[in-house]
Amino acid sequence: MALAFVSACAPDTPSSVPDYHDYVKPPSCPYLPSTIQFNGDSVSRGTADQFSLAGYTKFIAGEGGSSYSLSTSNLPTIGQRVIEWVEQCGSPTAVVMYGSANDFSNHVLLADIEASVSIISQYLAAKNIPVVWMTMHPVPNKGGWSQQMLSDRLAFNAWLMQPGSVVGTVVDSTPALQDPNDPGWLNPAYWEPIGIGGADPLHPNTAGYKVLAHLEESAVTQVLAPA
Repeated sequence: MALAFVSACAPDTPSSVPDYHDYVKPPSCPYLPSTIQFNGDSVSRGTADQFSLAGYTKFIAGEGGSSYSLSTSNLPTIGQRVIEWVEQCGSPTAVVMYGSANDFSNHVLLADIEASVSIISQYLAAKNIPVVWMTMHPVPNKGGWSQQMLSDRLAFNAWLMQPGSVVGTVVDSTPALQDPNDPGWLNPAYWEPIGIGGADPLHPNTAGYKVLAHLEESAVTQVLAPA
């Protein structure tokens, strides 16, 4: 399987959603020297669940519905959560960042998403924390995603992979997951079926999560390799 790595140098949620402190807890605070912190939305959680790297402890801090640019009283932005846990528990061994789907679902301007990502990138860079940034994965070409959101996803991914946009290693998930017969959209082999003939508009199936986790494992191994 081809891996695409780029080294770079710089929804509103219902009020019924429980406070994220009730169910997101680090494995240790202060962090263990082996802790990898995973941040993002529900897809980030599904991917992190499949992640396995001997000798490292996972802290899956992502939460469904979260985004880079939007927050509520119960659900902070992805960046706010990263900063909060680092301030409370110290610097983890590495951070994996995965998000933006809920930004696109809420039609947030690309410039606003990029600005939010830049803030967290600058924060992590100042802390000298190794970071793996994941581009947004392809989604099924059905189920509500418009051509405009596809264009926005690809534009955001292109910006993220452009040297100087963020500090860290950027992994492009599109080549591994896209449909070879419908570029830019999710390969039907990774669709999560819902209903009769339908597909989850955002979340891949377990096989898709495993592909994403493999990309993250390879990237983290590369980032943490001795110089």
